[in-house]
Amino acid sequence: MPVTQDYWINKVNSPTNELSRSQSIPLQMNKKGKKGKKGWRKIQIQKQEEKPQKKPRVFILYTGGTLGMKHDDKGTLTPDPNFLEELLQKMPAFSDPIVPTLVLNHVEPIIDSSDMNTRNWISIAKVIAQVYDSFDGFVIIHGTDTMAYTASALSFLLENLGKPVILTGSQIPLCVIRSDAQSNLIDSLLVAGYSKIPEVMVVFDRLILRGNRTRKINSWNVEAFHSDNFPQLGECGIKITFNKRLIRRTPSKPFKIYDKMQKKVVLLKIFPGAKHLAKAVLADPKIKGVVIEAYGSGNVPSDPGLIRVISQATKRGVIAVVTSQCQMGKVDLGQYSAGAQLIEVGCLPGLDLTSEAAFTKLCFLLGQDLTLNQVRQFLLTNLRGELTPPLKHIGY
Repeated sequence: MPVTQDYWINKVNSPTNELSRSQSIPLQMNKKGKKGKKGWRKIQIQKQEEKPQKKPRVFILYTGGTLGMKHDDKGTLTPDPNFLEELLQKMPAFSDPIVPTLVLNHVEPIIDSSDMNTRNWISIAKVIAQVYDSFDGFVIIHGTDTMAYTASALSFLLENLGKPVILTGSQIPLCVIRSDAQSNLIDSLLVAGYSKIPEVMVVFDRLILRGNRTRKINSWNVEAFHSDNFPQLGECGIKITFNKRLIRRTPSKPFKIYDKMQKKVVLLKIFPGAKHLAKAVLADPKIKGVVIEAYGSGNVPSDPGLIRVISQATKRGVIAVVTSQCQMGKVDLGQYSAGAQLIEVGCLPGLDLTSEAAFTKLCFLLGQDLTLNQVRQFLLTNLRGELTPPLKHIGY
């Protein structure tokens, strides 16, 4: 119902009929308004009652990690979902009116992030699918060690994602007074609740990063994550800002998840004298895929034994993709002869894929009903913003 409020207007001294106090509401003149003081007449202004805005709803899934840990009797940090719930209820910041309505749940049992695997990634995707229609956004509280792997995996498992899925955590527990946990979690809740960005993201230390472009770069500092080969999507500064031109479009097709991944994929880091380890790993007939983390732009030692081991694996159907040990740059197997030999034995260049994204993408593609040629094709296709398609260039 409209609420009627009286104001007095001086027609003589205020020819524009401005209100005697500033109001940003339309005027409705009451032509039959009662006369008051000389030169004044009474009008009535109808203003609509402000309807309370519906607060966004955010689903929080606590999987484990430092953020929700507390010290046990021995002084060791251990995760405790009940303790996390108590903290969220006690801390004033999480009951601020701007904070979305929260629903907290946790996996059982709590997982140390170093124990994350393909089965856990699929389980998280299924939880999101179960509650997808009831929430505006989702926050996954996760340990930092494998957060980049989980963010990458979820980006592939969640197809036609139309809502924000945020991964966050902390380097210091929420219960510690100088923790980074509160700011990370508040930022994540606000981005999840209000941004409507249809992507899997990592929100950490003020940065909003695309999940499948993220890497952990520091184990002893709150600036733990970065996206070296792709700009940040946004930043939680004095205001939360976004780089809109980088954000993926909201899909028109319905949301769906994939519930299969191939777990027989390995990550092989090249090092001086890597032939013996490569032989031991790639000789396993159960291996279906390998990410070779090479030097520089994709170089490996010119060791006939190493190249022969890789060649034998690809000939029996193992998909091999090459990434770089460098944080920045891309793989170009044709730039040097040390990399060109990998093309000759059937390896694929990972372009600017992170090793985490290449590994989880390979697990994802090999888990689907695809031919090996289709897997090879999709590996070099930008599916979720995880890689930059190659451009023709002139160079030496």
